[in-house]
Amino acid sequence: MTAETIIFSGNIDKDTGSSGEKYGGGALYQRSSSGATIVMGKEGGTVTFSDNKSNTIGGAIGIRATDGKTSLITLKSNTIFENNTSKLSGGVIWNKAEGAGTASNIVFEDAVTFTNNKAGVDLEGQAVDGSTAKGGAICNEYSGIIGNITGNFEGNYAAGSNGDGGAIHNFQGTINNIIGNFKNNLMRFKDLSEISKPNFSQKDNAFLLFESMSK
Repeated sequence: MTAETIIFSGNIDKDTGSSGEKYGGGALYQRSSSGATIVMGKEGGTVTFSDNKSNTIGGAIGIRATDGKTSLITLKSNTIFENNTSKLSGGVIWNKAEGAGTASNIVFEDAVTFTNNKAGVDLEGQAVDGSTAKGGAICNEYSGIIGNITGNFEGNYAAGSNGDGGAIHNFQGTINNIIGNFKNNLMRFKDLSEISKPNFSQKDNAFLLFESMSK
């Protein structure tokens, strides 16, 4: 799939994950068990993901590669992610590769911004208390690879009393070349109303959680 200027807005993934499989991706889900590639945009264009919701993982984009195959999404244009939510991990992007020789890649070739995205928030916009949501903007796991992030992360949240990584959570994955600013990304609070209270500071600077990260 190719596109010069594209908008994904108001899309909802209502999957409950009751079968044990969490598909996710409020706007876009790519699973690669035989190899899959998506290329979006071109130089000078814009790709926008806004107000997308997932009842499981990846408020805007869910990517999963298995069985030794490679999944690749390339965003060539300026990319904007704003006001996307997931009930579980990855308010914007959930990226995971499973198994030997498997790779799940997302590459940004132009500037990108992540603004006011939330993990650990249900479809009604309420924080899920006790949630273990990870990555208010990005959750990258195992052999997942995210490359060339040049841009800003602002006002992203990993809600719930057990949430991690207000902006980014990386577990045994690879994130290359992050250049940009991180501001007011939050994690581990029970109620979204808490963030408007005077002097709120609970984990307000703990915007990154990298576990066993390869850089």
